[in-house]
Amino acid sequence: MNLKANQVVATLFLFIPIALASGIWAWYGSCLSTWFDTMTNWRMILMAGSGWIIHLILVFVLMNKEIRSDYLGYLFSVVLLSGLLILFLTLIGQSIFPFKIKEIPISILGFSYAVMLYRHIKKTSFIGLSQKWTLYWIIAMLSGFVFWSGYFF
Repeated sequence: MNLKANQVVATLFLFIPIALASGIWAWYGSCLSTWFDTMTNWRMILMAGSGWIIHLILVFVLMNKEIRSDYLGYLFSVVLLSGLLILFLTLIGQSIFPFKIKEIPISILGFSYAVMLYRHIKKTSFIGLSQKWTLYWIIAMLSGFVFWSGYFF
């Protein structure tokens, strides 16, 4: 495969999980709208997705090119998808046995974030990156969430 084809495959590898995440976040947002009148699927996408975009920009601006593809591949294929799997299973459970307590889906969001954080810490250690990348990831995730939460609520 030539360099141009590799770039196309790598770009698709980033956008497929992002598209999947958008769908799951939208579904989760509509689930949360049961308890929070101002929550919509688009607001959930903004609250969850903007932190990922911020971090992606930081990676392209600050990270060494040699490690970037390995890091991004793991970030989107394992870290993001592990968090999405938790949300997806929750949504399946919600459709079968609707939650009666609003703290359950909020707690599951926290659990999903904790799993992603754990996976991120393990990967940065494994590939020899400084844990400052975990800190960047945390700040990016929280900044997107806090900004849009403040704006919408």
